Amino acid sequence: RLLSLLVSRDPARWAHRNVHYRDETLKSLEEARVYGEPLSTPEGREAFARYLHETLAPAGLERFVSDLCARGFPVPLQLVYAREDPMVPPAVGRHLSALLPDAPVVWLDDASHFAQVDCPERLVEVMTPFLEG
Repeated sequence: RLLSLLVSRDPARWAHRNVHYRDETLKSLEEARVYGEPLSTPEGREAFARYLHETLAPAGLERFVSDLCARGFPVPLQLVYAREDPMVPPAVGRHLSALLPDAPVVWLDDASHFAQVDCPERLVEVMTPFLEG
């Protein structure tokens, strides 16, 4: 309810304040409107809250890890983590790496949760050999 109240006042402004890049000058109001638009309806805010609960809450991560351990990962996987990610801390990457010893791990310096914005060239550089292999 609190999230819905905070977001519903001005979804674009909320998105602009809560999407964080390493270099904040890369943010745009156009992008904030795109991120905020789905949050302009009660259904969109509810879906977003459900997504946060399922992906960021400890219970959601525990369920994901349990499923992963039970089934393994069905395709080749490369883990790419930013050392400065405020949304998915590096500890999550280390934890998943321990559970998936066959998955190579690449750590990105000077990047945040949105590595594709912070360091797109570096991201392509580390992903291309894996995808080509």
